[in-house]
Amino acid sequence: MNGVGLSRQGKKAEAERQYRSTIELYPDFPDVKVNLGNLLMTQGRLSEAEAWLKAAVDKQDPTTVLPLIVLYVNLGLRTDADSVAMNLDSTDIGARVHAAIPLVLDQKDRDVIAFADAELKKGEDPFWHSVALTGALMAGDWKRLRRELAYAAPGLLIPEPKVELDRLTEAMSAAALFEAEGDLAQRNRILRAVLAIAAPRSGVDDDNETRIARVRAHAGLGDKGEALTELRAAVDAGYRTLWNIDLIRLERDPMLAGLRNDPAFRAIVTRIEEDLRRQRDLVLASRR
Repeated sequence: MNGVGLSRQGKKAEAERQYRSTIELYPDFPDVKVNLGNLLMTQGRLSEAEAWLKAAVDKQDPTTVLPLIVLYVNLGLRTDADSVAMNLDSTDIGARVHAAIPLVLDQKDRDVIAFADAELKKGEDPFWHSVALTGALMAGDWKRLRRELAYAAPGLLIPEPKVELDRLTEAMSAAALFEAEGDLAQRNRILRAVLAIAAPRSGVDDDNETRIARVRAHAGLGDKGEALTELRAAVDAGYRTLWNIDLIRLERDPMLAGLRNDPAFRAIVTRIEEDLRRQRDLVLASRR
């Protein structure tokens, strides 16, 4: 918990030391290995994170499996990701998540929504509502997206939207919704609120979610220069996960539509891809 607290304060070096110390004391405890692996991954150290995330896999706990899948997808090791995903089949919820993952990765967005609906018929579950929300965003199903936002974050749909730091994903989805509906004033209110709540803090090393939220908000407001500056800063700080925790690749983000074909944006993505290839080679070399 001390490591988690340090990480949330942006004290990443201190958090890493705490995690490593805890692993020495309790080598069989998987959670701290997941935390260390995730911390290394957020710093762009994916090749280092792999060993810890592999060591943490517990077939009875899907939360120990998903980070390793995200890592392999980002390294372009889809076969490894598929192999690791089979560990999810040991639990009922894990098996259902496993079945949904290929639909997400293959960008079958409407199939993702249908899958989530089938699960929701079995009972209300915030997880599947979240899956439906992401699927609706990517599919451009604005009616369904509005419905899911009303369920998950209704405060984003009122005239004075309530943006929360731990709800940035929903805030950006709401901004995309209002843009699609033609309510640019509401879109702008949300995006400016995101920039305010996710603003850099003195002495704090922001996490990637916060940094990328600023990239998305600036891009959504048409501030390409600011968006690119923020993205370069994120890469300098270790951002390498072009595929996020929802397994949606950065370029697919609706708020980044105006940047996708920008040469400067493409150059930054190429820089990330080159480093990921380097790290993939390190991972493969370690297996020989």
